[in-house]
Amino acid sequence: MKQTAVEWIIEQINNVKPHQFCSLETIKEWCEQAKAMEKEQRGYSEEDVIKIVEKSRETGLTAEYLLLTFKSEQDETAKLPPQTPSNQQTEIVF
Repeated sequence: MKQTAVEWIIEQINNVKPHQFCSLETIKEWCEQAKAMEKEQRGYSEEDVIKIVEKSRETGLTAEYLLLTFKSEQDETAKLPPQTPSNQQTEIVF
């Protein structure tokens, strides 16, 4: 059975030894990887499918083509760094 994103990130945290330092950057990377895994496992949301079907009806393009286009647009959006104000601090609570 494929490991879920939550199971994977818990495993990463549990692999940190008590005497080891785990940087905030490492934790952020794990979170981003887990988000990507979750998105991959989840597939298309109901809203996504509705948008694609509506666009197919409006444009006459096939749903298959639009699904491929939509996926590539989503992948490009996921690559963009998150926009946070420079004065905002990130806090992770366990």
